[in-house]
Amino acid sequence: SVPVVENLYCFATMASVSYRELLLLTLIIIKSEGFLDSSLCSSNEITTTCNGEETEVLNLLTLLPCPTTINGSAVLATDRNRGKDMLPAACLAVKRINDMSDILPDYKIKLVPSCTEVCNETVFPESLTSFARYAFDSDCSIVGIVGLLCPSVTDVISRLAGRPEVRLLQVSAGDSPHSFANNTEHPGLYRIVSSSAVYNKALVSIMKVFQWQRISLFFNNQQVYFTGTKDEFVRRIEEENLQLSLTEELSASSISQTFDDLQIDRLRIAYGSMRIDEAALVLCEAHKRNLLWPNYVWIFHDHTIADLIANSNCGEVNITRALEGVFLFRFGLLPDSDTQLVSGQTSTEEFPDGSELAGNKYSRAVYDSIWTFALALNRTQNVLNSSALQTYSVIEREMQNVRFSGASGAISFNNTTREANTTVNIYQVTGGEAVYIGFYSPTTNNITLYNTIADVPSDRFETAFVKVPLGLRCAALGSAAVLFLITTISLIMFIAFLDTPDIKAASPILSIMIFIGCYFLNVAAILTALRDFTIQESNTTPYAIVCNCEVWFAALGLKLIFSTLFVRLLRVYRIFFNYSKMGKLWSNGSMFLMILLMVLPSVILLLLWTTIDPLRTKIEDAVFMASSDTPFTEISQSCSSEYLPAWLVPLLVYGTLILSLVVCLAIKTRKVTLDTFRDTKAVNSFIFMTAIILGICIPFTILFTITDNKTASASFVFQFMAILLTSALCQVLLFAPKYFTLLRDKTHRAPRRKISFVDTGYASRTLSF
Repeated sequence: SVPVVENLYCFATMASVSYRELLLLTLIIIKSEGFLDSSLCSSNEITTTCNGEETEVLNLLTLLPCPTTINGSAVLATDRNRGKDMLPAACLAVKRINDMSDILPDYKIKLVPSCTEVCNETVFPESLTSFARYAFDSDCSIVGIVGLLCPSVTDVISRLAGRPEVRLLQVSAGDSPHSFANNTEHPGLYRIVSSSAVYNKALVSIMKVFQWQRISLFFNNQQVYFTGTKDEFVRRIEEENLQLSLTEELSASSISQTFDDLQIDRLRIAYGSMRIDEAALVLCEAHKRNLLWPNYVWIFHDHTIADLIANSNCGEVNITRALEGVFLFRFGLLPDSDTQLVSGQTSTEEFPDGSELAGNKYSRAVYDSIWTFALALNRTQNVLNSSALQTYSVIEREMQNVRFSGASGAISFNNTTREANTTVNIYQVTGGEAVYIGFYSPTTNNITLYNTIADVPSDRFETAFVKVPLGLRCAALGSAAVLFLITTISLIMFIAFLDTPDIKAASPILSIMIFIGCYFLNVAAILTALRDFTIQESNTTPYAIVCNCEVWFAALGLKLIFSTLFVRLLRVYRIFFNYSKMGKLWSNGSMFLMILLMVLPSVILLLLWTTIDPLRTKIEDAVFMASSDTPFTEISQSCSSEYLPAWLVPLLVYGTLILSLVVCLAIKTRKVTLDTFRDTKAVNSFIFMTAIILGICIPFTILFTITDNKTASASFVFQFMAILLTSALCQVLLFAPKYFTLLRDKTHRAPRRKISFVDTGYASRTLSF
């Protein structure tokens, strides 16, 4: 029969038959062809020795997992897979019910145990044959199905059991996904244990208690149990106006990138809704990167310390260290020891410590699932011999009204999702043990913490912006302001002495161009000093504006000064070394136009840069450990654009070309020694000194800018000094000597006679600086 079933499965897959239709068709064929026989369940480890001899019997099909192997590998015998260990609790429930005179007095409950695949194994064909063997057997008189520990099994069976052709109610004792609440897809399914969505509710509640606003979610969306959990969590987070900053579907190949994203987003709280082996993989990666408590919080559901250690690949010592501080959410299947159960016994009396009954937490849920059916059937005895449809409808109605104190807690069903309001117990791993710290009640939607958790981290790291030290910034700003004032005083003196021969001879229009260049540099220096004052995490626009303005003022200031000096020195060179080519080219208007033409390429380049690819605020951060082992986020802001080298290199090359030409002319004119050119040496000194300053400061500024943020202060110093010293030397060497001469010697203020341009003395004085 097994090959027939498998061949049918292959055929249906190729024919694109829906999974639900395929399963129903399989059952019909199995029954009609008589393929079922006892040999199919020869591996069944569960027996029915607990039932005794009854006459009027109500059979409950009890589907429990029997661990063998999966794909040739031994199955980890987790609580949920140890179906044989749950049978004593089921037998105990049957015994208590059958012994009570006020519950089903005319009937006796009988278990019909059968094996299913273990959790996460492909459900085919053992679960189907176990189900079909009894669901279609009129002699067996199955009134319902209990057990159903594994979501993968429940997903298959529940889609069939409630269909009109079958009409069997089911009470699952295992964990299940939120998607099982769909009554169309899973008709007649009730759940003793709340769906995985209740963990989302518990997490949202604990986020409120600890005032966490940001969280990341690692999830598995491939297995049945996790189906819909992620979407439900996202919806709940949005409803509570919380922030889900990172959502990653986990896989072994993507875990490195997932953790990179976690660190980039500076997230400290991570919630894992995934298989046990994936959770262990996450913790091993967290240990590898030292993203551990108390600096990070990891939260998982459904897993135990022993299972996580057993499934880890990083060694017991490392996984144990990674587990420290981890929060574990598990369904609260352990009521207070003195709680009186529906059977009349206390929890301790019914499940004594150390007994086989207490060895498996799901035993309590199986116990309660049988009580649920018994109590519902007790209210519907008058229809038990009626048609299947009438019996199904009446029992389902009464199932919604079941209320009792069960071994796994107070049992009552949500009529919408048909799941019990199971309490979520909250544990924190401390010293290698899971310490019970509180619980979440879905009934009241409140969380209660018994043990105060010390030093729970916030959801954000303390932010430390990488800035130039305040003292250095203030000193720079003060220096730039003083230089701006000196430049203004210099300009006032220039205007005051404008009618004197020395000032007139220096071509006032060209001197004004140099003043404009100096003012541009002064503004650039002020902006450089102010830049870090504009740093804001929430608004990066002011910082970007300052960056773009800095480039404009610094570039144009330098171009204006050196283009003007180039024109002046070129005129001197032509007068003294190539006089024959003197002409109208050297009128004030012509020289002004020449300066503008030399500056124009830089203006065009800057205009294209700020229009196409403007400088933007680039934010880089990293998590560092302070001396107290408390992490903090260092955030550094810098100016950058997508194609920064493509704009910056031409601008620097062109500026270097102009500076090189000016230096060459300064070298050629250094031998002009006429007394009337007494400030030529000062001019040449300015050129040589600024060339050296810029040649040192600009490369070091670039070097420190592209290295790590710890060199931000060094980059700032070199950039600021390049701008400030150029402007300062301009005043000190180009203008200050003239003012000292005019103030000291009044003869230089007297008007001079008019002579022709070719008069050497006049030419010398006219071209003086």
